[in-house]
Amino acid sequence: MNVQTGAIDWEQFERLGKAVAQAWKASDYDEERFPELAQAALEAFDFDRTFDLGEAVRWILTRSESPGTPQFADCHLTVFRTDRFVIDLNIWVHSGIVVHSHAFAGAFQVFAGSSFHAPFVFTPHRRLGSQLLLGAAEPRALEYLVPGDTVAIRPGLGGLNHALVHRERPSATVVVRTDFLPWHEPQYELLPPFIACAPHPASNRNRLMQAHHGLRALFDTNPEAFARTLVEDVSRIDAPSLVQLFAACTHEIQVSGCLEELIQAAVAHHPALDGLLAPVHRQRHRLQLLERTRAKVVLDRELNTLSALLQWGRSREEIYGWIGRLDPSQCDEATIVARLAQLFDKSALSLRLPEPARRPLLEAALSDEDEGQMLQRAHAEYEMQPDADDKLRTIYQRLLGMPELAMLLARA
Repeated sequence: MNVQTGAIDWEQFERLGKAVAQAWKASDYDEERFPELAQAALEAFDFDRTFDLGEAVRWILTRSESPGTPQFADCHLTVFRTDRFVIDLNIWVHSGIVVHSHAFAGAFQVFAGSSFHAPFVFTPHRRLGSQLLLGAAEPRALEYLVPGDTVAIRPGLGGLNHALVHRERPSATVVVRTDFLPWHEPQYELLPPFIACAPHPASNRNRLMQAHHGLRALFDTNPEAFARTLVEDVSRIDAPSLVQLFAACTHEIQVSGCLEELIQAAVAHHPALDGLLAPVHRQRHRLQLLERTRAKVVLDRELNTLSALLQWGRSREEIYGWIGRLDPSQCDEATIVARLAQLFDKSALSLRLPEPARRPLLEAALSDEDEGQMLQRAHAEYEMQPDADDKLRTIYQRLLGMPELAMLLARA
């Protein structure tokens, strides 16, 4: 889906805003009806979808008023505002790993580019204060959104919980939304598979931010001191703050090797977290690895697509299904193996597979072969060194255990 560049019709957002204002007034400004109303207005509107990132940046630079406060996007423009709702143009170059709920109501439509949409359902089982809920964060079927596709934003954890990963860069969405609705706050971040957490009030949020920055600086200068400090001070940290720092420091915890010790200390002081932190860490670590991978293949559409599907696909069948729907010619095993080999060559995937064994190892993994079958394939593909079998067995087991490929190696 190519983005048409040129002059953006800024006045069309004013026309859309007036249409929404008139329809909502006729509904007596009922917030419960706003998602449906906003979705209908977006679907009925005839957009000129000409888009240019440079012009959007110039729009920000040349206006005297604030373009709005960014919530999720890389570039955020509030293009229409009333005292009851706003229209935002959110522009994306990078995608995050945040699965989030919303404390506002409305709808969004893809304006330019395209995106994979990963919806979740969160079922709370236990509440540890308003900032921390334990339960089940379950992914739903992955969706592919193109210009004109519209999604209603129903507020709260019982509404729309999702993540977006953008296939084209830049991509842009038009969001029609209310201001924040106090009765639907806080706005949660989901930490699949078990946790929903939300920011603390501003004063404590600043303290947590400073703590995170301090821990990261400590890790950069002395990883051992980072691990020791975090583990020893768990007893002083309340459960919501601990979970937020645990999530924020995923990379540092993984590299420093303090995960098991940290979890033991955390559960000793917060028994309700028993059995939850390790799966949450594994999922965040996997998503972070893949997000770093996507950042390195940003301009390669096929590799960008594959890494996005690895990030949010639920199984091999779902990943293969979307590859086949987007481009049937790319869905054969040889092409997928070739794409994976390119990802290993160009990206942040954690296992460096040696050439020329890379293709046979990947083909064997995707075919569910055991070590013996893998070695037969490798011997048939290239001339083996005398001591290669043991090395290949070790590498193959590491490959099968790679979190980045977990969804591709697991059948539904």
